[in-house]
Amino acid sequence: MAFASNESENNFFITLKTYFNYLFSIQIITDISTLNHADFDGSFAFHDIETSIPHLVIDSNYLAISQTNSKTEANDIKTFSELSKTMTEFHYMLNFDLFNHLPYRFRLHNKDGQTIYSNHKPEDPFDIYPEEEYPIDKWVQNSLIEKKAKELHLLLPSASQDYILVQSYKRLENDSGQLVGYIEHVHNIKPLLEGYLKESGQAIVGWSDVTSGASISNDDFEL
Repeated sequence: MAFASNESENNFFITLKTYFNYLFSIQIITDISTLNHADFDGSFAFHDIETSIPHLVIDSNYLAISQTNSKTEANDIKTFSELSKTMTEFHYMLNFDLFNHLPYRFRLHNKDGQTIYSNHKPEDPFDIYPEEEYPIDKWVQNSLIEKKAKELHLLLPSASQDYILVQSYKRLENDSGQLVGYIEHVHNIKPLLEGYLKESGQAIVGWSDVTSGASISNDDFEL
């Protein structure tokens, strides 16, 4: 949705609908007091508004782009290019907004290992300090390239016994089998293990208790 508080803003959003209809389906709103914001994926306005959905504040300098032929004028070419970049980045952000709500780290890397998306979550949910973003480690890239296995899973230390955290990396390929990037995410496998053990009737045991028959439970390792 696009909130317009005056005629100039309304004309701008009409222009926005014309040039960026391949990115967004924009509904222009003049009164947001009775709207259910959850009906929309994102919002535009020339100022901050109280909303629970992703919101983009439009720079007032873009108001000059309110005529269908304005982008052909030399002075407006740069402004229109900047607006196009802003719209594309917002569209990109909306596509990944769901990942921002994951409880653990989720990152995408290009084929060179550079991070192209991160939800900025720490590896450990109990870590209160934000971690600095860094490219995927070279040894991880080499492991995923040199080995036949396209996945790598690493057990992470956790501050709580309620979590068994695993950091997973996966090599991403196109239809021709060429490397295009990597996906990295942290997940808690304890619920998965609990579900498997319950359904299979098995139990996790310590090495000293392993037998050749059915697994036996051990209070020190039981989930």
